[in-house]
Amino acid sequence: MSLGITRLGRLVRRPADRGQIVPLFAIGLTVLVAATGLVIDTGGAWAQKRNEQRTADLAALAGATAEANGALRPAIIQAVIDSAVANGYQPGEVTVNIPPTSGKYGPGGSGYSPDDCSTAALAPCWIEVIVSRPHQNTFTAILPGQQQWGVTARAVSVGGLYNATYAGAAPIMFDLSAVQTPPNDERFCNIKSSTCPSPIDPLPANPNQFQWTEFCVKGDPHCNFDSARGKQLIAGTLPLTITQWMDLGPNNTGQHVDVCKALVDAYPNGGTIVVAISAPDPADPKNALLIGIWTFAFDPTKTDCTKGPIIGGTFVNDATTTLPLTIVAGGGKPEVGQFGARLVE
Repeated sequence: MSLGITRLGRLVRRPADRGQIVPLFAIGLTVLVAATGLVIDTGGAWAQKRNEQRTADLAALAGATAEANGALRPAIIQAVIDSAVANGYQPGEVTVNIPPTSGKYGPGGSGYSPDDCSTAALAPCWIEVIVSRPHQNTFTAILPGQQQWGVTARAVSVGGLYNATYAGAAPIMFDLSAVQTPPNDERFCNIKSSTCPSPIDPLPANPNQFQWTEFCVKGDPHCNFDSARGKQLIAGTLPLTITQWMDLGPNNTGQHVDVCKALVDAYPNGGTIVVAISAPDPADPKNALLIGIWTFAFDPTKTDCTKGPIIGGTFVNDATTTLPLTIVAGGGKPEVGQFGARLVE
């Protein structure tokens, strides 16, 4: 009899046992809601991240477009802010760094440049845009310290004439042999000097020769180089369009020593300039044609404006494939590529 009662007692749950189910269910429901909330809030944060990235990209491109159109630092930054605001962000949620503070185009990166577009001489510059806005959590907010998550997007852009040089153009031409055959040294003599290797001719023909030149179209009254226009070209105040096969006017007038000194004054610590690569015109051997553009590392320590003069430096790279080139007024370093604005990070 007692055995039956024992079995019956096991089959009938006590009230205390039934009461334990309620808190266990509550805990399980809380975990389920928290997990569901985490998924929902994470999805919302990712959606916000995508929107911020789109905003950062568009804002960076807006700044680069302003730069490509000649704007300087204040106007570039304003273009970035205006774009971000138009896409629903407040100015305080947007940071603009020119130059960038991190990444490939930040300090220590392979593409770093200190230029900040504060003046035309400090262009082109790279523009870093950071868009930040906290994501306000809905479900995950019930967890300690999870009321909001920081969401940030970043973009880097640059604008300008990538197939152009902001000044930096030098009124110098070298014969094709200078880049096909390595010169004997890093010093090039002016072909107008009696001490320069033969042949003495209006056009350079020896790898170690150079000639002052004017980019021109045959029949142009400026096709004969003069020192005034040479100085303007060095200073970046002579806008003109350069296309392949155009004529190169040799130095027939003007003081080439003065132009040499102007080049040294423009690059007292050296710098990269753009030089013309010439070849004789088959129809007129005393007329030079532009067949290429090279960047040239000008070295004032190996330049002597009193002897010939002599220009010091080395060839850096061939930019011919980017022709036609547009040389515009301004300053800074040669940039090769496509015209316009682009995202680089």
